[in-house]
Amino acid sequence: MQIIFEISGGFAPTPGLNAPRTIDTAAIDPARASELESIVRDVEFFELPTRLNTTNPNAADYLTYAIKIKDGDRVHSVVLTDPVSDEGLTRLIDILRMISA
Repeated sequence: MQIIFEISGGFAPTPGLNAPRTIDTAAIDPARASELESIVRDVEFFELPTRLNTTNPNAADYLTYAIKIKDGDRVHSVVLTDPVSDEGLTRLIDILRMISA
């Protein structure tokens, strides 16, 4: 499984530091890879809408996360904005942020 992860927005956006990161689950710790793949299944990532807006329209400085996952023939992208209310998606973002740091 290949995951492309990008963060944008926030109080002081830094475009160079927020470049898209590619994570290949075949190239990371097997336990972490298994956890990521399990979360992707549990949140039914490939069935999610392409945009999940969870932010109050009057809010400012929230982060936006773009996640694109390629798994075999399946490819799907989702864009989420803070605050993310789904625990599974929050965990996915937390792990991706940690791995891509």
